[in-house]
Amino acid sequence: MLFDPHNAKSNDNRLMKKDGRPSHQFAFPSFALKQEPDLTSPTLTEVLFGEGLYMITEGVQWVEVCSMVDGYKGWIPKEALAEGWLQPTHMVSTPLTHIYPKPDMKMSAVTTLSIGSLLTLSKAPATNGYRAIDGGGYVFEKHTRQIGAWGDDPLVTAEKLLYAPYLWGGRTANGIDCSALVQLSLAQIGLECHRDSDLQWQSLGETVDTPQRGDLAFFPGHVGFMVDDKSILHANATNMAVTIDPLDQVINWVRSEGKSEPFLGFKRL
Repeated sequence: MLFDPHNAKSNDNRLMKKDGRPSHQFAFPSFALKQEPDLTSPTLTEVLFGEGLYMITEGVQWVEVCSMVDGYKGWIPKEALAEGWLQPTHMVSTPLTHIYPKPDMKMSAVTTLSIGSLLTLSKAPATNGYRAIDGGGYVFEKHTRQIGAWGDDPLVTAEKLLYAPYLWGGRTANGIDCSALVQLSLAQIGLECHRDSDLQWQSLGETVDTPQRGDLAFFPGHVGFMVDDKSILHANATNMAVTIDPLDQVINWVRSEGKSEPFLGFKRL
């Protein structure tokens, strides 16, 4: 369940409050959630395989949906939806993994899924290290994490995505933005948090003066993980990648954009 201590799902116009069982499941590897039913419309965020969605408006080719992960609402192609809901049992825990038609690494992969994608795996034991997916296909079991068997250090996940390309609105290893890096990393420890950095700043952790490894560093419209007391790991447009940079340097980047308050503070989970 989304950690939403200030009830942003009811008060923020980017979000929609919809609890309970999803009406549909996302069936593509990933797709940009659009502001309007048009491929050229601005991207709001990205939906990942297996995530639950609630249909708001059904059009001929596009549907307006609410993400049950974080309450974000927008438009995706109708063909990307599967009716009904299979309760996920596992989450992809590596930056990328392949789905195979059979439990054999020499087979041609059917598709590729990114970290955070949700899977419902068969209860049958693994064959050659691969588990069957309900609905078809096989995934290498060590590339997944059982729902509930969470990790305890989100920075370990964030570090796996070092050098992944930056993409506004992206939530995959093929393209990711700053707040998605935080959201996907926290999901691996079982914490479902808001999508945008301003809502993350308002809802996550406690303010601290002196940072340590794993603390979050917040700026106007930006966020990252401290890897020590002086450096930050973050998805950023300056390098168009996930990089580690001196905190002072990042503050100067933000200041050069005309921000009167270039740094907001540190939060500890």
